[in-house]
Amino acid sequence: MTAQLTKLVNEKGLDSQNYHCAGCRRPIGIIFGKAKLCKYNGQYYCFDCHLDDERVIPARVLFNWDFRQHKVSVASCEFLDSIEHMPVLNIEEVNKALYLYIPQMEETLKLRQQLLHLKDYLLTCKDREAEDQFRRRVKSAHLLENAHLYSIHDLTEVHSGGFTEGLRRAIKMGKKHVRQCPLCSQKGFICEVCHSEQVIYPFELETTYQCPSCSALFHKDCHTANAECPKCLRIEKRRRATAEAENQ
Repeated sequence: MTAQLTKLVNEKGLDSQNYHCAGCRRPIGIIFGKAKLCKYNGQYYCFDCHLDDERVIPARVLFNWDFRQHKVSVASCEFLDSIEHMPVLNIEEVNKALYLYIPQMEETLKLRQQLLHLKDYLLTCKDREAEDQFRRRVKSAHLLENAHLYSIHDLTEVHSGGFTEGLRRAIKMGKKHVRQCPLCSQKGFICEVCHSEQVIYPFELETTYQCPSCSALFHKDCHTANAECPKCLRIEKRRRATAEAENQ
């Protein structure tokens, strides 16, 4: 069942099942009664194993952004219901093009990236009340683990517009805490290019850029796409100096 989550299936024809139900194996088709197709796994079932239940098909969402419900077998229906709230879909691995072509997904990715940056502050702060408030607003634990993990329910909420509301509330609370907290506010950065005294934070995605190698932070206006990171250059210079000293 799990293998079909991220695969668009095609009908293979009843003859591929030797005219037997994929569930109970009783004969179906021709003189034995109409076969019923499960849109989740592409297999055919008898009337007892397929009751015309309808569910959203995960693969159709992932590749076509199609949230229409389709008829599925009893087994497929039970499986889809059982994993509806489980974060079993990694968008980056399955189809990261969703971030490029679906505005809601692009917006949600940015919000979840902000959330992960804020997590590094709130979950290490000595103010346990602030941490508890942050966790309550986030609700689902997987939102604090990986920006690309989604459940079927999450994607349905993204499509309907309800998913980002909770994220925005958590981010608003988190930003306010970081800037006002004596401990968290000291964990900001100084731009590695202009060295302005203005403290910047990695969750300020609209105005900052973070080096993927050393995590140094810059103002976006200061960062040049092809320029080498000053901190990375310093690290490499020290590494070479250490290596030369050891070789002498």
